[in-house]
Amino acid sequence: MTFGRTVLLASVTSACVLATGVPAPAHPSDGARSARAAVYRQVVGAPLTVATNHSNGAEVPCPEGMFATGGGFTTDGSADRVFQTSSFSTGRGWYVDFRNVSGAPRTVRPTVVCSTAQHRNQNGDREEVAPMRAATVFSPRCPEGSTPSGGGFSGSQVFSWLSAPQHDGSWGVQAVNTRYLAGSLAVTVTCSAEPHQELSGDEVVILPGETKDAVIKCPTGQTPSGGGGFVARALLHTIFLSRSFARGDTWVVTGTNTGSDENGLTASAVCAKL
Repeated sequence: MTFGRTVLLASVTSACVLATGVPAPAHPSDGARSARAAVYRQVVGAPLTVATNHSNGAEVPCPEGMFATGGGFTTDGSADRVFQTSSFSTGRGWYVDFRNVSGAPRTVRPTVVCSTAQHRNQNGDREEVAPMRAATVFSPRCPEGSTPSGGGFSGSQVFSWLSAPQHDGSWGVQAVNTRYLAGSLAVTVTCSAEPHQELSGDEVVILPGETKDAVIKCPTGQTPSGGGGFVARALLHTIFLSRSFARGDTWVVTGTNTGSDENGLTASAVCAKL
């Protein structure tokens, strides 16, 4: 899903400012590893119970010598109205914030995809999101000779309906500040010199009040290094992203339709060769 570098909504702020990247951790076998395929590992963190109308956050680390390329969270049971407000690589792990507005406690587990290949985070500047307004923000583009392997965002007071790779080598996020306090949004793309393939799945129609998964499966011999999703009619501001995680060769994204009109959700994945 690709958007031009123009204002998409009446209340949009967009930015693409290069910040210092975070280098991949040193690994004793970097030289030898370049001659063979990278290893990818999916790690699920410890469960965390989030009370209704509360927010919480957690980071799940990668094993020593691996870099976090993608991630999000999954749930034990229903994901209804548990929305991600931040989800991004810290280099050595994946950090996620979530807010539970479901009316019942939810159990959440942060997840991360880790790689032995060299990666680098390109971090965009933090942009203000005014109360009850929407914003579209892009990360910097990956440097020449590299491609996105994943991406995410650090948000405050925002719910997102798009977090996905862009064909120009950046990562894009669309979100809305649903509260009466000033919010903010910063987007990060994780870049790799290894070849990756960006894919989108079939659109899943979600009726008002429903929570559903959308999925995209990587081709044989490939695995998700990162992913996200996007909605069909963004201007409605009705479907917000909840769970987003790798499950074997598949990326899963969950959305809840909080509005009064049906809308569609599509999963997006970046696939890496094994």
